[in-house]
Order: sequence, then C-alpha cells, then structure tokens
Amino acid sequence: MDSRGAVRDQLAARQREVLDDLLAGRTPPGFDAAPELDLLPDWRAHFHTWAAQHPQQGCAHDDVRDFLTTIGAPTATEPATESADAEANTSRLR
Repeated sequence: MDSRGAVRDQLAARQREVLDDLLAGRTPPGFDAAPELDLLPDWRAHFHTWAAQHPQQGCAHDDVRDFLTTIGAPTATEPATESADAEANTSRLR
C-alpha cells in the first residue's frame, strides 16, 4: 500500500475512534473538553439559552435558532407573548 493509502487508513481509524467516543459521551483524546464547565450546574441548558440569544451566522447557533423557529418557540429576536404559547410549543415535542 502506498503512503497515501496508509494515511487514509489511519485517518479512517481515528475518525471511527472519535465517533465512538462522542456517541458514548466521552471526550476523545486530543479534544479540549473545557472541564471547568462540568463544575457549573446545568451548564448545557444555560449554554443553549445563551447560544440562542447570541446568534452568529454560519454556525451551530443558526441551527438552534432555526430549530426554535421550526417548533414555534420564541427566539432572542422574538420574545414569548404568553407562557401558554410556550407550553403548547413544548408539548408538541413530547
């Protein structure tokens, strides 16, 4: 096998290892996991709220905003008008 083939095989193996770790909820070796976040209670929910309020074009924030729009939930640019509306939108996800 030529060196390009060997490199491709190594890359494919690394991709499988990383994907296996991510799917298992582990941080793959070589990734910065920001361990200090684990010290913050409920940080994921807080981050998602923050991300929706600080959109940036061309990134995951767009996905969050688009998802909220799709389910009819208020976004950072469209505040909730009634709590009943928010509850109705949430119940559609259940």
